[in-house]
Amino acid sequence: MKLTHCLLLAGLFMPVVLSAQNFHMPSLNQESDFAFFLKTLEKKSPLLQKMQASATDAKDLSVDEARALVEKRLRELNDNELSNTYAKLTNDQMVRVGFILYVLMNGLSNTDDFPGYDYKSKIGGGFGVFLMYTLAQLIIMPELSVMFRSYGVDYSGGDFSARFTYLNFAVTFLYMIKATALNFVLGISPNLGYALGGTFKSDDEKEDIEFGDDGAKRINFGIGLTAGIMLQNAMMLRLIYNFGLSKIYSDDKAKSYFIALAFSMPLWNLK
Repeated sequence: MKLTHCLLLAGLFMPVVLSAQNFHMPSLNQESDFAFFLKTLEKKSPLLQKMQASATDAKDLSVDEARALVEKRLRELNDNELSNTYAKLTNDQMVRVGFILYVLMNGLSNTDDFPGYDYKSKIGGGFGVFLMYTLAQLIIMPELSVMFRSYGVDYSGGDFSARFTYLNFAVTFLYMIKATALNFVLGISPNLGYALGGTFKSDDEKEDIEFGDDGAKRINFGIGLTAGIMLQNAMMLRLIYNFGLSKIYSDDKAKSYFIALAFSMPLWNLK
């Protein structure tokens, strides 16, 4: 009887023992799971397969050597998708050349309050070229432009206006706040202007402005505060408030300021 019970129990537990020999506990190793995930992803993604095929074991490369190596592999692969992705990744460290347009509202500051005098702001404009250096979130923009800046005065006996043409050099420093569709920029723009000429108009009479010790000053210093938006292609639209730091005339304390809307568009990328 005991022998019969033993044989029955052995028959019941034999399949369990045999199946246990082929049973494996699930792996809790996160590294193995992640490696398995990457292998599966590589099988599903042709892009990853191409990237893996272009990989290299080279180490201790400089930044320029690494960039040259990547560009060489991209040319070998001749894949537009990879090339466009690389262009987007390196877009933030390009040097760009472009043009810039200004719409100005000019006025006078630090003026004397003469009875019956009303100082008027005048619309002006400008155009020029710029270089744009991008270092992570910092943008440095040297700008060379020609600006037409005017102001006017109304008084009881009539009115007069003055218009100056400046060759202006500015170095704009911008901090870029990155967003999804566009970026925001904030910065400062010290500038130096040299007056190429000027015209003085009183009622219907017009004459050239004289420069020198007894006339207008040719050099004009200013500092601008600027804020605006920048698109993904580096086009920018900025608002600038420029404080005049130097006097317009040698014998008068009046200074000139302007508020500007500046539009800049890059035309070429320099390597």
